[in-house]
Amino acid sequence: MLCDFCSSSLPVFAYPCRSFYLDGVPVGSEGAWAACETCARLIDTDNREQLAERSATLANRSLSLGYLPLDIRHEEIVAIMQRLHEKFFALRTGEKRPCALN
Repeated sequence: MLCDFCSSSLPVFAYPCRSFYLDGVPVGSEGAWAACETCARLIDTDNREQLAERSATLANRSLSLGYLPLDIRHEEIVAIMQRLHEKFFALRTGEKRPCALN
């Protein structure tokens, strides 16, 4: 199991969220989002800019963004992450809870 924000580290928290998909991008979310310590801190302090930057940098490096073209610019990935995170923040249904590591 990986952090749903940056695809790194083992997640330690889960944030409940309604399921959604982004228009124009084959990506979305089904239920709760797992978060590592660093991403959880960014979420809890509402530091959305740094969260999007971290997500774009680390998720792209881990090759988990296979749905995006190989020649996409970093700024475009950040913009997609910002859209994705805006939906997450809007559709979040509760506070974080400890994540069960399976």
